[in-house]
Amino acid sequence: MDRTQAINDAYCRAVAARMDAGEVARVLAKARANLATMRRNATASSAYFEPWERILDDPEAIRRVLTAETDAAAAMRRYHPFAGAIPECQRQQIVREAYRGEPPAA
Repeated sequence: MDRTQAINDAYCRAVAARMDAGEVARVLAKARANLATMRRNATASSAYFEPWERILDDPEAIRRVLTAETDAAAAMRRYHPFAGAIPECQRQQIVREAYRGEPPAA
């Protein structure tokens, strides 16, 4: 796994942990707003948006995609709509750990 994918996967695990900590409504609101912006700005093919749109009302399905070790889940995580769903200091810590060669924290 390359460093970028490791950072992205650790970020997504941290988002799932936020949801588990009772921040489901805030995380989903952020994802919906981000997805709308991504669509408006055409930052990626709509093929990446549709799978997220299908599960945005199902927190358990989202948790599975954010944490699953399957190729399909990894593909969805590459274009996730969860930017800003965890505190910036936590995101920076994930990046620092990846560059130190440590396994990124969730």
